Formats: sequence, C-alpha cells, structure tokens
Amino acid sequence: MKKTLPIVLLSFVLVLTGCVSSGKEEVQGSEVDSTLIEPTYKNFENVFFDSKTLIYDGESHILDEVRGAPEGTQITYTGREPHIDAGTYTASALLTKEGYNNKTLTATLTINEASFENIAFSDGTFEYDGQAHSIYVSGAPSFATVSYSNNKKTDVGTYTVIATIKATNYETMTKTATLRIIGKQITGVTFEDKEFQYDGYSHSLAISGELPSGVSVTYSNNEKINSGSYTVTAKLSGEGYEPLTLTATLTPSNTTESVVWSVSPTGICTVNNGVVTPVSNGSCVITATCGTQSASCSVTVSKSVEGGGETNVEPVYTLPQPTTFNGTSDYIDTGIQLFDIRKDFTIVAFGKMDTVAQTQNTAIMHCMEESGNYPGLSLQYSDEDAGYIIL
Repeated sequence: MKKTLPIVLLSFVLVLTGCVSSGKEEVQGSEVDSTLIEPTYKNFENVFFDSKTLIYDGESHILDEVRGAPEGTQITYTGREPHIDAGTYTASALLTKEGYNNKTLTATLTINEASFENIAFSDGTFEYDGQAHSIYVSGAPSFATVSYSNNKKTDVGTYTVIATIKATNYETMTKTATLRIIGKQITGVTFEDKEFQYDGYSHSLAISGELPSGVSVTYSNNEKINSGSYTVTAKLSGEGYEPLTLTATLTPSNTTESVVWSVSPTGICTVNNGVVTPVSNGSCVITATCGTQSASCSVTVSKSVEGGGETNVEPVYTLPQPTTFNGTSDYIDTGIQLFDIRKDFTIVAFGKMDTVAQTQNTAIMHCMEESGNYPGLSLQYSDEDAGYIIL
C-alpha cells in the first residue's frame, strides 16, 4: 500500500492538471476557466399539492399527497395533519431531488360548518288566562343550544318570537314564529254617525252601550265646531280583551232654520234680528232658539243720560192724548231746555222707540204705549241751536 499510494495520487494530480490545462475557453474574446461555471439544475414541473374543501361530518380529513413528482423526489410536509373540526388549515410540501431546484408547494384544507336540518318553529295561539305562554322549536339535536327572544307572554297581543340555535361545527340558525294571546271580545257597544246643526258650540260623538268591566275608551279627532265631515275613532282596550277600534262620522252642518227671539218678561226690551232695544227699566231674559238648540242671556235696563245730562231722569211731561204731528213745524213746547243740541247726548224716553224720521231741522221720535197708539215725542231745534224736548 505504501508503494502504490504515491502513484495513485500522482495519477490523480496528473488527470486534474490535465483538466485544468485544457479547461480554458474563449468567451466573447476573453478566456474563462470552465471550472468556475455553476452546474445547471432542473425545475419541478407539473407537480401539484391540491387544496380541499368539504363540510363538517364528524369524520377526520387530511390533504392528499403531492402528485406528479419525479421518482426519487423527497417530500417533506409541514402542517399536513388530519382534522375533524370546522376550520381552515394550511399545509406546505418541500420537494428536493438531486439535480433539481428545491420547490415548496402549499395547500389548504377547509372544513365548513354543517347546517342544521329538520328543525321546525311553528306559530302558537293561546286564550288569555292570565298565565305566561311560550312556543318552542322542534327537531333540534341534543348537542345544540336554543335561545329565545320575545317569548313567554301573558297579555293579549301578537308577538314575533325569535329562536337561535347554536352548536360547535354548525352554522348558527335563526327562526321566527308568531305567538298570539287571544283575549275576550268586547261586545255590547256601538258607535254611530251623528249630524249636528252648527250653533257655535263644540260637538262630539260617544259610544253607546255598557263597557265591560276593565275596558276603557279613547277618542281621536272628536270635539268639532265648524261645519264639515269628520271621521272619529274610538279605541277600546282592557286587560284580557281583544282591542277594538270603531269609527263613526261627525257632521256639524250649517243650519237651515231661522232664529226665533223671545223676551221674558215682555215690556223691558224688544229684539229684532238680534238687535236689542230697551223699552223700560227692569230685567229680562232674552232667548234665541234655532231648531232644537237655544241660548239665553239676562238683560237689565236702567235709565241714564250721557253727554252732559243727569242720570235717572224721570219723564217731565206726558202728552194728554194721542197726538199726530204733520209736517216739520208741529211740536209742543214745554219750555224746558235740556242741552245744546250740538253736543253728544242721549235722550231717555219712557216707551219703545219705533222709528225716527229726520229732516234738515226736525227729528220726530214715536213712542208706543200699551194702547198701541202713537203719542208723539218731538225734538225741535232752531237756528240758535236751542234744543227742546217733550217727554
């Protein structure tokens, strides 16, 4: 062995030296040492690491192995493990082979949540009994949890109940159903249309009949004065009763009847188309009647003089007999001068003023006595503006 080793080494050196000495090449006008060129490696082609998506079924699942790799390829997996629960799992595969560039592939295993099946949630109707009532789903698996909102009701009404079903590895399910508590019916009442003649007062409608104990009524769009047509709503409600809504029409209309005036006692005032005229001292009641409606007021008459005269003036002169005045010059002079005719004044007369006839210089006022005749009251004023009055 000691004799052959140098020979082997020498041969190796000689071969290597020969390679070096003959390894020079000319590239683009310059010499390059071929021992410095890196070797060329292949790339992995048509190699696949497939992702997979499925629905939770309680079984274990794992990604398939890489396919299409050349024989002799070494594959190292990271994260490629079996899974049962819903979720997303990512794995990688490192491919190595002599003469090939390394390659890393990734894939995803997706297990989606399953859906609940054959679960029902039905409406429920109960008669009011003062107790709480609820509705429930059917067909939910034992491993699922069910929660409710707006359930367990006592009062009369209609309620939308929401049921939420949850479980691990399952999509949350929401279902709705109607819970209804039926109450007793409100009976024995009516709500009828009505028409009123306008009289300046407010009018309203009201239900007829006896309300059951515990039931109350509220009105809307009631209490109207002006003529027109109004829809009035009456809402009746009470514990243990079904709510009841009634409507009727309220129609205040313009009256077609005349107003009739009356005075009691007579002799104090008269009324003509609503204009009150005092006749004598005293108090009376004036009543206006139109159809079935009437209104009254009290009136007190007392004698007075305005514009410079004295109050509580009593008659100072009475015509001895019915007198007829003809023309503008007929008058009786008592010699009593009361005031300057140009000033504001009030003439107080015992009797009912009927008419006033006026010319440029003369005003004649007639007063009616109980006999119905027309004794005269004459006011004559001259150029000197002196006023004379006969009472």
